Amino acid sequence: MLGVLIDRYGDPVKVLVLRNLAEPTLPGPGEVLVGVEYAPVDMSDLYVIHSIFAVRPDLPGVVGNKGVGHVMRGGKVLLEINRAR
Repeated sequence: MLGVLIDRYGDPVKVLVLRNLAEPTLPGPGEVLVGVEYAPVDMSDLYVIHSIFAVRPDLPGVVGNKGVGHVMRGGKVLLEINRAR
């Protein structure tokens, strides 16, 4: 799985890196596993990358907090709700 992340703050051209990341574990009860197809780096991400945003996440961190994808798997509770329909 590929992800765009930063391990320091600064100029996006210098600090954004594309890395292979570990595959997520199976979803737990009440969770879903989403296969993200597209996740843009937008203005709110640029504020974080430049360290302008009030909240600074732990580094290294994946950037891009919006996305488009599909549900790949659902946790136990979600499967039971779906079967009850």
